Amino acid sequence: MNKNVKIANLKELLLAITSFILFSGIAMAQYDDERVQAFAEGMSKLCVMITTALPIIVIALFALAAIAYAAGQVFGAEMRGRATGWAMNMVVGAVIALIIYLLKEPILSMLWQGPIPENFCK
Repeated sequence: MNKNVKIANLKELLLAITSFILFSGIAMAQYDDERVQAFAEGMSKLCVMITTALPIIVIALFALAAIAYAAGQVFGAEMRGRATGWAMNMVVGAVIALIIYLLKEPILSMLWQGPIPENFCK
């Protein structure tokens, strides 16, 4: 896969996410209070799931990155290079998961129109 294809896929993903965020307000305007409440509960459950799972995933990725890097140092040059690449990918994944964990409430609150319920993400 060349660089231009990766950039095109990233642009499509960003367009889809932006479209979802922009048009979620239009979709929310068409539903009654019961569906809006169900959406709020779903967003709150998603936030709780992120709060519960991501710290464990971050720690596991850091630990696996350390193990992969250390194991790669035992083998030859080619395996050492691959293991270093795997370890760096795991560290980057852990950092991205940490950023998502820290920004979960502002991101989810952007999807919610109006005042945020008191028990959101609790």
